[in-house]
Amino acid sequence: MTTIRASIQVALPQAQAFREFTQGIDRWWPPAGRKPGAPQVFIEPGVGGRWFERGANGVDSLWGQVLAWAPPHRVVLGWQIAAGGDFDPDLKTELELRFEPLQAEASRVTLVALEHRHVERYGGAAAEQEVSLSSAVGWVGILESYARHCERARLGPHSEPSAWTPTPSSVDDDA
Repeated sequence: MTTIRASIQVALPQAQAFREFTQGIDRWWPPAGRKPGAPQVFIEPGVGGRWFERGANGVDSLWGQVLAWAPPHRVVLGWQIAAGGDFDPDLKTELELRFEPLQAEASRVTLVALEHRHVERYGGAAAEQEVSLSSAVGWVGILESYARHCERARLGPHSEPSAWTPTPSSVDDDA
């Protein structure tokens, strides 16, 4: 099994970090990660909820669904976006996010760990997807956008976030 891993620390309590990721996703998901004309992104809470973007025309484009929902600790999302960027109901990869308070600062800092599993299911495009999803335009860049949003949420709406350097992604090939 091929797994992409990345993690960040955000200066928010665990429950707030979980809420900002799931309920606030539309406020921080990078525009480059959305289809043209799709200004909104949503995760419907609970197992079976949809993960999707909504176009300006009101049409929803599915990305996947919620496979596990355990606030404020964990969410697992089905990621069913093919290499070309379109939803593929037959592609079954998983994105797990764990929200873990750090011991020394449990009330203020949360480690957010991301795993994208089953990348090999992209078949012939797996190697290319592995590189793309591990890069600054993939999960590293998406987590960076989330971290900037968390910093703004912590400081208030009119503040500038501090500089942040993402933890390098890693890829494990457990196959």
